[in-house]
Amino acid sequence: MKMTKRALHTIKSGIVLDILGALAQNGMKNLYLGGGLSTQFFLPEELHRVTSDIDLDGPVNMPYIEFRDYMTGVGSPLTARGYSIDFSKQRGTQDAEFSRDENMMVVQIPRRSQGKFVASKQRLERELLNSEEIPYVGGKLRLININDLLARKIGRADDFRRQYDLTAPFGMDTLEAVERANLLKETLDYANLDPRELPKRVAYIRMLADLADIKAILERVKINENYLREAVRNYPTKNPASLESFLQQVLAGRVQKP
Repeated sequence: MKMTKRALHTIKSGIVLDILGALAQNGMKNLYLGGGLSTQFFLPEELHRVTSDIDLDGPVNMPYIEFRDYMTGVGSPLTARGYSIDFSKQRGTQDAEFSRDENMMVVQIPRRSQGKFVASKQRLERELLNSEEIPYVGGKLRLININDLLARKIGRADDFRRQYDLTAPFGMDTLEAVERANLLKETLDYANLDPRELPKRVAYIRMLADLADIKAILERVKINENYLREAVRNYPTKNPASLESFLQQVLAGRVQKP
């Protein structure tokens, strides 16, 4: 019987350590780490959520061939150790899937039309300028600024809430939200779920995961609220009023550190 590979990991997982180490050694090529995995550089281990991907972004509109060449170079030390890399284009990303033994992990970068890239370039340039280089296994990783990361998560959570008419559980305890998001990700049964319900179920899990990260960051990390508000205003949304309302709800529920 074919074994299903483990695709959900944290920053402590061996496959993640190997890929991040390879990125740090190779250089980030005007790219920075974003997404759910990035929160784990700022938060204690009990608040780490499992994730299936490592998100890269930056003010570069990288063609698929260039992405393949870059990730092939990054992955060269890993393929020498038995890793395989498969490349694919998804609806909104270009993916490099690393796999070895029973584990797999995806490194991805957004796919943007030229028009969307031009519209996002100023925001991406600001994110790159304010990102931070951190030492990592003899190299350097570039990490998105925590305020930009928070703005992205607030914007995406509101997108899911609005598009799928979801209720955001603002009152949920942070640790409960993290544990619930992990559980729902690990037990989601794609094969036996009604296809008509799947998109809404996945959207709820993603919204909950973002909300868990948002709550954890606001409780544990010092943020620059003026920077955050400006970054949220620059988030590409179709409904600025909804996003502003969501931001106010998020900040109103913030737990201040003693």
